[in-house]
Amino acid sequence: MHSAGTTSNISLKIFGAKYDSKSHILNYPDPDKKLLQAGGTDYFLLTAERYLGEVKQIYLWHDSIGFRPSWYCEWISIFDLQCDKEWYFKVNKWFSVLEEDISFLVLESAEHKPVYGWRYNLMRKLLRSIKEEHNWNVWNVKEGNLSYIWRLTVVLSIILTTNSLALLMYGLPAMRLYDGLAYYGHYEVYPITILIAFCSSILSFLLHLGFNELLRKSLAKNKNEGRKLDLRILAWSLLIFTIITFLTFLIVFGFWLAYVTSLLWISSVTGALIQSIVLLENMHVVIKVLVWQKKLKPKRVQLAPAQIINECEGQRLKFFSMFGSSLLRPYFISKYRPLTREEWKIKREQQLNKLKIAELVKDLIMFLVYIILLYAVVLANKDEFNIHSHLEIESLVYGKHTRTADFQEIQDLDAFYEYINETLLSNIHSSNWYGTWEAAEPGLMADFNIKVIGVARIRQLRVYQTYCKLPEAFRKFDFTCSPEFSYWYNDRGQYMEYWEPKAYVLVPRLINVWSYAYDAMTSLGDITIYPAAGYSAPLGRNLYNSYYNLKYYTESEWIDYNTRAIFIEFLTYNANYNIFHAVKLLVERSASGLYVKSHS
Repeated sequence: MHSAGTTSNISLKIFGAKYDSKSHILNYPDPDKKLLQAGGTDYFLLTAERYLGEVKQIYLWHDSIGFRPSWYCEWISIFDLQCDKEWYFKVNKWFSVLEEDISFLVLESAEHKPVYGWRYNLMRKLLRSIKEEHNWNVWNVKEGNLSYIWRLTVVLSIILTTNSLALLMYGLPAMRLYDGLAYYGHYEVYPITILIAFCSSILSFLLHLGFNELLRKSLAKNKNEGRKLDLRILAWSLLIFTIITFLTFLIVFGFWLAYVTSLLWISSVTGALIQSIVLLENMHVVIKVLVWQKKLKPKRVQLAPAQIINECEGQRLKFFSMFGSSLLRPYFISKYRPLTREEWKIKREQQLNKLKIAELVKDLIMFLVYIILLYAVVLANKDEFNIHSHLEIESLVYGKHTRTADFQEIQDLDAFYEYINETLLSNIHSSNWYGTWEAAEPGLMADFNIKVIGVARIRQLRVYQTYCKLPEAFRKFDFTCSPEFSYWYNDRGQYMEYWEPKAYVLVPRLINVWSYAYDAMTSLGDITIYPAAGYSAPLGRNLYNSYYNLKYYTESEWIDYNTRAIFIEFLTYNANYNIFHAVKLLVERSASGLYVKSHS
């Protein structure tokens, strides 16, 4: 059963017709946690001071410690070496403080050994074979199988081999400067990416399957010890040679790949490793279980009573001479009895807290995986041309292209107007091209590649003037306040020039700039959130009209003390990349006079 193994100490006491045994801790010491694990069948030798007679029942309990304190047991068999008799106990129960409120289990002996169907036996074989055969299972290694060091080395070799084979299938770089010009223009999962992942995974798996079989032959019982040693040396030599060869190959050729090809290569390697772990290794185990079942049958334990009794007697005399007849029992007195009621409650509370923390960690890991996958999707759909076009727009509107007033240096209203005059208008209505060459109203930005669609505009959001809350001593003065921008203080009025109340008189040409309109999108600034509305002032379709309109806005004080946010908005099109850009520059002004700039 999944997660049936435990880190707890399991204790057993046997009750016979003539005498009862002392309590025995079955799996202590076990620093590597190899005993009483999922899918395992473990054997223990217990001794008693007297003959117990017919075994009637047993007590079984655990102390619920470690990171996996719960334990599931199916059955227990007790064999009397002196009388050559066996008793069976059917358990099929979880030992956990989260289950029934019992501190120990009393089991009566059964007449027959439990019989399980072919499905159960097949699943046990599969589980045991996955532990023994799966190359990536480096944590649960028992004696007689491939060692921990060997499996770690094989995993390293698989990773290097898969990387090298995938790189070889994408084509070796010529180690010239033109290797930086990738065959693939942008990143996406091509059919060749999946095919290379499939082929490199199979070839790497077959290569290391041969290494494993060679080492297993060297570990098998063989009368010719010299040949056994030679096979083991040969297996290790081939594995180390493979690691050195492919590591050198990657160091020499890996750095010459172009950026997009590198992304495709990494994608193929990732897919190949996932295929190897999830599909190929498990398919190999299933085929081996179904085809060579005899080889995977557990070896029957051959009991040699006389030899076991002699060995046990020798150990007993040795330990008695070192520790006395009580051995170390006084130091582990709490382990030789079941948990008390209070201890059980404390263990239960601790286990519940561990489960809560584990759930939180699991949710955090899933969230991180989601974020990583989200970034992977964004990376897969990222267009390199789009990025270059974005950087070009940023260079133009920030003044880097023309080396004029920088957008980020705006700290007051005068600096804002200076930026509009020197940087923005000269970039969106440029006429100079390559020195003295001039183009009349080209409709292009300063780089002569990006077209401005329509007319750029300036949009502002304002606040009402309110009476200030002043101390008693200052109320005789006529103060007015302009608060921070919020929904309640958002000015939505209709005005005339100089923000005078609207009246039915002769109106100027740009009367709409004094009217509040819902013609934008909601924007998130550094200070607050701004609604999809405001007072909009268009610039011109050419440089002359833009300067003319800007002069009118300046003289009529369209931007004043009550302005809290200024948006510069326009749409561009880059014909070379076939990309549209909606440009929005935001200048926020707090009630204290702080200017905050951002763009999107």
